[in-house]
Parts: sequence; C-alpha cells; structure tokens
Amino acid sequence: MKKQEKLQPMNYKIGNLVQFKSDPDRCTTLTESCFEGSYIEKTYNPIPIDDTWFLNFGFVEWSVKQSGYSGLVYAKQYGENMYCVQKDAFKFVHELQNYWFENTGVQLQLLIKNTHRCSD
Repeated sequence: MKKQEKLQPMNYKIGNLVQFKSDPDRCTTLTESCFEGSYIEKTYNPIPIDDTWFLNFGFVEWSVKQSGYSGLVYAKQYGENMYCVQKDAFKFVHELQNYWFENTGVQLQLLIKNTHRCSD
C-alpha cells in the first residue's frame, strides 16, 4: 500500500475537502478552526482525485483533438468562460478546488452530495 502524502497546511484553504485519517471513507470541509495548531496534520489526509470527483463537481468529459493534443479533458463553464483541465494535472481534490478558486474567485461546490460521504 502506498504511503499517504502528508498534508501541508499551506496548500489548504478554508472550504477544501479532506478525508479523516480515522475513517478514510468519510470526508469533511475545512473550516477556519481546523487551521489552529497541527490539527489538520493530525486529523486529515488529502483526498485522491478520480473521475467521479470531476463529474460530481459539475465537470463534463470532453474529447479534444487540437493543437497537437488528443485526449480526454474535463470541462466546466463559469460565466462566459469554459475551463478545461486534464485529469492528470491534479493529484488531490483540494488541488482542483484551489485551481477553480484561483481562476474564478468562487468555491467549487459539489453538485452531488454524499457521493463520497462528505459532510459540511
């Protein structure tokens, strides 16, 4: 079994989803109080990203053949902009959430709740 990557609190933002170390099948949303002391490091692990996460965040699969690239990307529209990302650009759910926030200024919300036993 692969060792879980250690959380680095500086990579996390309020609103990021993480999984409990004590119950990896459950996840929760980080709040301001989670950043006190070493609580994050002791309590949570990052959530590995898979296709289901992209779809549950409202991305759609899109086959692309242009500019020397051919393959599957995930796309999601926000306002007048379409954001396209390659799955392998992200290792963890919080990285996708942070990318979305950095580019749109809004939190990426799950459209389908409880699929990964997440709670707010």
